[in-house]
Amino acid sequence: MLNLKREKIAFIWFAKMLYLMEIIRQLNLPPHLTQELISSLLARNLLVELDEYGQHAYLPARNLDTIRVNDVIRAVQGNQTLSSGSKEDSLILAMITASENRFEELSGNKNIREILDELEQLDQQNPD
Repeated sequence: MLNLKREKIAFIWFAKMLYLMEIIRQLNLPPHLTQELISSLLARNLLVELDEYGQHAYLPARNLDTIRVNDVIRAVQGNQTLSSGSKEDSLILAMITASENRFEELSGNKNIREILDELEQLDQQNPD
């Protein structure tokens, strides 16, 4: 059914060290987009990069209990800013802010370990 094993979502939720090519395969994104995501996570100190025998590998930079889902979302969003000068930008900014606030309410500002545990429980309830 769901088949949400830690290995399949490892990059997004930092469950284990992964090599760049494995991340690209799992995300099914072009290499340049995958590298942009990784760069964002590195810049926010959510990932660390290792050189494993000439291959780039990535690990969580902090304990999974201290990384919140919102930390990852904000890192991936980057420094996107809208000027509040135009009516359209003000409306978009208000919608983004409202959706971020709603997400925080729904997620309870969970950390990555809590999300992994919940996904694992769902997977156990819905075996293949």
